[in-house]
Amino acid sequence: MPDRERVRKAFASPAEFTTSPLYRALSRTVAASDQLLDLAARGQPGQYPTFLFFGAVHRLLLRGTDHPLGGYYPSVVGAAALPAADAGPALESFGRAYAAELAETIGTRLVQTSVVQRTLGLRIGLSAIAAATHAEQSAEKQEDQYRGQVDRLTDASFEGARLNQLSALLTGTSARDFLNKATDLEYLAADNFSTLNKFSVAANTAKAAEQRGQQAKLTAQTAANAATATLAQ
Repeated sequence: MPDRERVRKAFASPAEFTTSPLYRALSRTVAASDQLLDLAARGQPGQYPTFLFFGAVHRLLLRGTDHPLGGYYPSVVGAAALPAADAGPALESFGRAYAAELAETIGTRLVQTSVVQRTLGLRIGLSAIAAATHAEQSAEKQEDQYRGQVDRLTDASFEGARLNQLSALLTGTSARDFLNKATDLEYLAADNFSTLNKFSVAANTAKAAEQRGQQAKLTAQTAANAATATLAQ
């Protein structure tokens, strides 16, 4: 369980609630209340006490818990919500009345956040993965394009086909026939060499793209870890 003073620090200056007057006001109340801090400190390791505590409170209110604190939440009473600055005493009363329920939720549940800093880190990593994946798919498609031709060439060679001038000489019926076949085989050999070369390039490109994809995944994980570390400070 996190110590009370570390949790107090999280509520005393909650940068994550810059756009919520209600949560800023309630955070000050929690920071000044040992009883509420002890509840907030019941979260599992790695959890943000501010998100977890207010998430537990909000969960009870949305489930229909009848308490004056609900009158300060726009999500509960809409535009009729009372001024956020006056919500502190209601939160203290709510914490005392529903301590057991809050402790159970805070101690057993996890929160998923969409804090901007973390999202930015993940977006960088995911963009790198997307780019690498696209490159890998394109390279694999090009590799597959030439694989069939290479397979046919390999089968022909295995079955005894000889694509050189000696085979033209052995199979030619005349000097002119030999020249014609030799010329045809020269073009065929050049075309086969081109196919093999393109296949080799495509295979190497696909392998390089796969390696970049693995590196992109590492980049994404590193970015996510860095964002989490930043928020934990």
